[in-house]
Amino acid sequence: MAWSALVPVGPERVTLRAVRWIALAALLLAPGCGGSDSPAPAGRSQEGGLEACREGDAPWREAVARAEADRSLGELAERLERVAPRCPGRWEPVWARAECLLRGGSTGEAAPLYRKALDLARRADDPVGVARAADGVAWTAYARGDIDEGERFYREAIEAARRAGRQDLEAFSLANLAGLLVERGDLARARDALASAAPILERLGRPDAARRLAYNRASLLLDLGDAEAARQVLERLYQEGRREGDVQTAAFAALALGNLHRQRGDAAEALQWLSRVGSADPQAAALAALQRGRVRLARGELEAAREDFARARELAQRGGYPVVALFAEVYDAARLARVGEPERAAAELDALARRASRERLWWPHWVARWQQGRALIEAGRVRAAVAALREAVARLEEAGRGLDPLGEGLRFLLERHEPYADLAWALAAGHAPVSEVLRVVESAHARALRRIAGAGDPLAAPDLPGIERALRPGEALATFLLGREHSVAVVIAPDSARAVLLAGRRRLDSLLRRFRAALRAPLLSVEARLDPERALARAREAGARLRALVFDPLEPAFSGARRVYLVPDGPLALLPFAALPDEERGDGSAFLGDRLLFARLPHAGAPARIDVRGPVLLAGAPLPDPGGRYGPLPRASWELERLRETWGDEAEILRGAELDRAHFLARDLGRFSLVHLATHAEAGTRDPQRSALVLSRGERLDLEALAQLRLAGALVVLSACRTGEGELVPGEGIFGLSWALLRAGAAGVVASLWSVEDDSAAELMASFHRRLAAREDPVAALAGAAREAHRRRPHPAYWAPFVITLRAATGPG
Repeated sequence: MAWSALVPVGPERVTLRAVRWIALAALLLAPGCGGSDSPAPAGRSQEGGLEACREGDAPWREAVARAEADRSLGELAERLERVAPRCPGRWEPVWARAECLLRGGSTGEAAPLYRKALDLARRADDPVGVARAADGVAWTAYARGDIDEGERFYREAIEAARRAGRQDLEAFSLANLAGLLVERGDLARARDALASAAPILERLGRPDAARRLAYNRASLLLDLGDAEAARQVLERLYQEGRREGDVQTAAFAALALGNLHRQRGDAAEALQWLSRVGSADPQAAALAALQRGRVRLARGELEAAREDFARARELAQRGGYPVVALFAEVYDAARLARVGEPERAAAELDALARRASRERLWWPHWVARWQQGRALIEAGRVRAAVAALREAVARLEEAGRGLDPLGEGLRFLLERHEPYADLAWALAAGHAPVSEVLRVVESAHARALRRIAGAGDPLAAPDLPGIERALRPGEALATFLLGREHSVAVVIAPDSARAVLLAGRRRLDSLLRRFRAALRAPLLSVEARLDPERALARAREAGARLRALVFDPLEPAFSGARRVYLVPDGPLALLPFAALPDEERGDGSAFLGDRLLFARLPHAGAPARIDVRGPVLLAGAPLPDPGGRYGPLPRASWELERLRETWGDEAEILRGAELDRAHFLARDLGRFSLVHLATHAEAGTRDPQRSALVLSRGERLDLEALAQLRLAGALVVLSACRTGEGELVPGEGIFGLSWALLRAGAAGVVASLWSVEDDSAAELMASFHRRLAAREDPVAALAGAAREAHRRRPHPAYWAPFVITLRAATGPG
């Protein structure tokens, strides 16, 4: 779970989430900060003029900035208290004193002064004063957890800044408003506020503010689940902050990176980054302690976690940041379930969730309800757990509705997957109707692709009777939802549906990694190639343990099916089920693919029925690029010739110099029933935007370009290495080339899950196309080609990498 925070950058403002959201308005206190006012002259002369009640914010902001640099904020606050009566009706000295107190850590004392300054500015009809003071009122309201009031005053500040012609104040209040909206869970409007602020800061030429806005963008990227993009921004900001002497930006970038690595499960790296936060800023120190506690809680270091949570709460309460303290209480209460007190944990978490709900703090609210649900499961109170988890999921869906499922919404579930998995498991364990379990599973699956398929609301309940009618005799569908502790699958056959409880990723992840390594061993290890029997035995051993956890519990529900459609989740998307060993035959040589046909779906629905009739486009054998990164593919030419022989007049060829962007995109792809691409490919497993098909001379078709193709129901075959890899996005499966092509309208995509040996791949593709030309459907044709390859070379490395993913309709096919 990524949660970030508005935190002061001067000691400016702070929203209370573990990665800071930097509030920008107080940066204008620094000398020479632009805006419509004339810059104040250098030196201390402006401070001497404060008793003269100078108009405008420039001399006052300079005085505060100098006092902060000199560590004399307290002395200046006392002086301003004496100055204010000499300037009756003036907002400036009152506002400046509030800034001194806020920067000195006295948020509670600053709040009434900001309100007084705002009242004075309103009476004087001074829009600069209104903008300055309203921003302060908004921040202090937000700091105490009053989101509604904070938003109201931020909007007043923005409007006043526009009236004053102060684009600087407008941009900074927009950025601060974005942080507040993120806290509320309104990520769509937060994105829009940041987008409005960015061009203003560019026009103002403010590198310091641009750096902080970049931080806020990284925070939003984390909220949307795009951890890799956030990591790149944050590491750059950490280095820039240290180089420019911006200690706080560097500290909070380190905090954010520690949280990011915690989410990725890299505890050692997380603790390293958190140790770089330091203690210079109390908010950063509190948040770092909180994150250390979460890392140690995940590692089972429960006493150390308790100490960290206590430290975080102490620092947060001392600094006046109650939401940080609330989170520390939430996670410490969750810790109680781990030490054998689940009932006590559930009671404390219920009280904390109620408090968060009253204060309209959506993030701690859903986290508290989620952790309460887990504690109730531990206590054996499944029905009560369902109620708590339903509330957590409802808050998440409410927050995600404003996001485009083809853009930000795709990422939203990345760190919010667990409550769905826990809820589905609890429903299944409590024998709820299968339709209820399916609704939760599919709420976490393929929202974007369901939108493309015409489902309308991507959160709409799936049509279980329609799916049952769409399946033919001998077919079954299994849709998975994997959580760290709890997983579930719903198995649907033409006349039945059943929810099945499965092991969580905590038990599965290492087995999946081991099996995947064994599958690729002959392609990566000389030892495995020299001793193929031993390599095969290792693959079967690893696969047998995995099959016992993810497949055997489902098989009784398949009702004798011979064709199984799978909706994999998480790392299961990288698992070729056909390569799991089969014990039914008993001779120690069979695999599941010998008796079952497997295909994948992006979500539960009616599987596409593809009839390849021609014409077909055969494209490949690209020219090398000038830099030598992409060399020639001699087997691709051989492959294309073999396929042309198979298809005859139905085939059109595009290769060599003609295989460039211009020629490829000029083709009317909508008239082909099959598009075969034998070329280089890249798969970005951490950065999906790096995924691309590579054409002649190194030209690329990235995900955006592929998603814009008009494929009109074609079967697309990606005959290249690792075309089925990409970033694992919970609910969407693998976000990569196949996802983009399905978005572009492909009825199905054949892709590879690992680097393929050229000869084996070319032979398999030739067999696959012969079967397609003989009018076998693609699922049977690919399985038949794999079985033929299996007879030639027993190890799955050579015959199991290619999988087929079919488009899924939302009702009967």
